[in-house]
Amino acid sequence: MLQNPLSLNAKQLHGKALSYNNYVDAESALNVVLGYKENIAVAVVKHSNPCGLATGSTLREALLRAWDGDPVSSFGSIICMTRNPILKLLNSLKGKFVELIIAPGYDEEALLFLKNKE
Repeated sequence: MLQNPLSLNAKQLHGKALSYNNYVDAESALNVVLGYKENIAVAVVKHSNPCGLATGSTLREALLRAWDGDPVSSFGSIICMTRNPILKLLNSLKGKFVELIIAPGYDEEALLFLKNKE
């Protein structure tokens, strides 16, 4: 998981070392959502291609819509959000394999959940 946009001093908070593909996908995901930074938006990217992009009235709504854009390709993807995820939102990712989540920030509860996610 990363905090802050990549081009603006991002910081890896947890997880294994990122691969070259992770960096490329992370940059692609960030570039997709930057055009929506004034909105609640989520991009799901795999192999530098958006699998889903959605806005919503809540971050959860945007995440679920973006994931449903192509749930097969979303496996092992990078997710980038324009807002900070909360624990309830992250629970909706249970059973889904995600390489990286990029968000402006994380509260303690969300960060602890992600650090313990299998």
